[in-house]
Amino acid sequence: MIRLFTWLLVCSGFAISAGATTYVWTASSTLKILKTDESQNALNPVKLSAGRREVAAFQIAVRSDRDLHDLKLSGSVKGVQPTIWREHYLQTTKEGERPDPLTPAAEMDLPANITQPFFLELEVPADAKPGAYTGRIEVRDSKEVSFVTVELNVHDFELPVTPSLRTAFGT
Repeated sequence: MIRLFTWLLVCSGFAISAGATTYVWTASSTLKILKTDESQNALNPVKLSAGRREVAAFQIAVRSDRDLHDLKLSGSVKGVQPTIWREHYLQTTKEGERPDPLTPAAEMDLPANITQPFFLELEVPADAKPGAYTGRIEVRDSKEVSFVTVELNVHDFELPVTPSLRTAFGT
């Protein structure tokens, strides 16, 4: 009888998922999030500020005690669809694996106890009205869903299409 009960628990997934916790947190666009990093803060709203034709960026990191299947991010901020990038890691000789290359995010599986950062960009349209915009990003896998609230403050200025300052890149 005990063997049958144990078999039912394992086959139902209860024994595998019991006590498992998924963490979702946010970070600035400049922070390097490593595979071994754990949650750094509570899931507070992301507060961004930008002018028209400017891009505001931030990161969302996901880590779980269990394998995550079909992990996907989606959402919008007042009709502005974010560009969502998956961060990949490069092996370096001195510092180990470091996040650097980005590819468009797609549905993915994430092994247990590995942190996966995503880089999100919000491009403010040229015709956006100044003011506060709010939206949310959904972080979903096959069993759970979390939401990240995003607050974007659009300022009353517009970046020019062609920069007027000289740079090392050519103008």
